[in-house]
Amino acid sequence: MQASSQSSRRFKKAGILLLPLVLIGILWACSGEEDAGVQDPQFCKCIKVTDELNKYSSDLLKREATAEDVVKMKELRDARQKECSRYFQMSGDEMKKRKKSCK
Repeated sequence: MQASSQSSRRFKKAGILLLPLVLIGILWACSGEEDAGVQDPQFCKCIKVTDELNKYSSDLLKREATAEDVVKMKELRDARQKECSRYFQMSGDEMKKRKKSCK
């Protein structure tokens, strides 16, 4: 009978010691990048390049494009592809959250 009471005490001690680890694990798993205030520098670069591309495209609609404009547009599109490729599948709500931290 003594062996079972000793093992019972060991399980209780182990449970008491593991409880904080389990709680920390749960908190860590629940936290994520989408928390308010988390800045993603790569995303901010993506927003900047996209804004440049949009502004340049808007300007081209008001005038006739030249050969230089074609080259500039290609450069801007390539830059956007490079900076934003990991965000193309991101939801609009997630983008809005991340954009707030870029200002």
